[in-house]
Amino acid sequence: MSLRRLKLDVIDLWQLHRIDAKVPRADQFGTFADMQKVGLIRHVGLSAVSVDDIRKAETVLELCEANGIGFIPWRPIDGDNLESTSVEFKVVMDKYEASASQIVLA
Repeated sequence: MSLRRLKLDVIDLWQLHRIDAKVPRADQFGTFADMQKVGLIRHVGLSAVSVDDIRKAETVLELCEANGIGFIPWRPIDGDNLESTSVEFKVVMDKYEASASQIVLA
């Protein structure tokens, strides 16, 4: 449906935003791997999945390297909690005169 809505022959990056609890994990991973093999999508991204979710198929590093999958971490900037981080992190913030969010994004 995404191909039709976007009027494309190939989707450059297709992202699995969240594991659907109603569908077996292996079926979901297998479907996007099949879509990539037949050329419907070039790259696959994962977000809001755990290491355990991915390990059900392969280890994170092997899976990403072998299949060109980009892992997109869910909520990498943890809202207000960044300001209460370690002394080492605050040293980096001071050194660059930047906020916690700016350092994380950099």
